[in-house]
Amino acid sequence: MSSKGIGGRFFFFSFFSSSFLSASSLSDAHPTTPTISLSSYIKCIYVYNKIDVCSIEEVDALARLPRSIPVSAREPGALNMDRLLEAVWDAMALVRVYTKKAGGRPDFSEPVVLSADRGGTKVRALCDHVHRAMAGDLAHALVWGASAKHYPQRAGLAHGLADEDVVQLVKSKVATGGDDGRGRFKTASSKPARIGDREKKAALRT
Repeated sequence: MSSKGIGGRFFFFSFFSSSFLSASSLSDAHPTTPTISLSSYIKCIYVYNKIDVCSIEEVDALARLPRSIPVSAREPGALNMDRLLEAVWDAMALVRVYTKKAGGRPDFSEPVVLSADRGGTKVRALCDHVHRAMAGDLAHALVWGASAKHYPQRAGLAHGLADEDVVQLVKSKVATGGDDGRGRFKTASSKPARIGDREKKAALRT
């Protein structure tokens, strides 16, 4: 099989840019099953630049094509770049989650960006972004936003988050032993429990 025939075979299966290496010669009757089984398809957006030199009819025809964004990247006066950014964001299905501390305001400066293709968009994925041991220490999460039925909603690790949700992660209280009910706030001390039983300090010299 010639290089042109191999290129045509790959073009038929939508391989527009590829490298091919074969350990043996191929014939025209070589099966294409391995090509199909090894192929993987990813999301894409077709971006057409230099629309500033095209007619309105040409730009309109490009804009009507599926997954196509016509733009002009010339500075100053770039055209349709905001639509391109929106299309990229929608195609990647990114979810911005803002965290907040107890009693504080949400941190809108640096959101945690989650993706369904990389780790998921649930509370567990947010915990993994914060710390790898956070999911095991989590008691519950308080959620404000589109994914919450009421504000705040108490949610677990399996709760799915929506874009621009605000989440407060609440860790479990670790008991330190004893039956005084003070949990992790208990302080270890060898002093008597009652103040009257404690040894009085010597008076200060004047």
